[in-house]
Amino acid sequence: MASLGTVCLSTLFTFVALGHMAGFTALFSGNGLTALLLALSPYVVFCGACFLARRSSGRAIATFVVCALASAFAIVFYVDLVFLNPGSMNGLVFYFVPVCQLAAAILLLIVLLIAVPLTRPRRRSSADA
Repeated sequence: MASLGTVCLSTLFTFVALGHMAGFTALFSGNGLTALLLALSPYVVFCGACFLARRSSGRAIATFVVCALASAFAIVFYVDLVFLNPGSMNGLVFYFVPVCQLAAAILLLIVLLIAVPLTRPRRRSSADA
């Protein structure tokens, strides 16, 4: 559940940073909605990974580490380029950072989808008992 909390806080921070950069009224019209959906799409995949990993502590820890690193990566770039050093081209951070996060989220999801069937406990046959 810690990874899900991390994802929720990162989603909120991304929404606030994008709203600060573009204006909250512009987020829900035209290209702003597309940028909002692109910026928040990695977090949807991370949420799916969190629900896949909740049964095993090893998978949950790995999911938390990946989610925390991706969130820290995004927050560092958003704080630097949106709040500390604003510029005319800094809005591109909302296209490049989510693409990197989405790649990490998809890789995590693939690893979890492969690991779930491999780590399920096997049933004992009646001959073993």
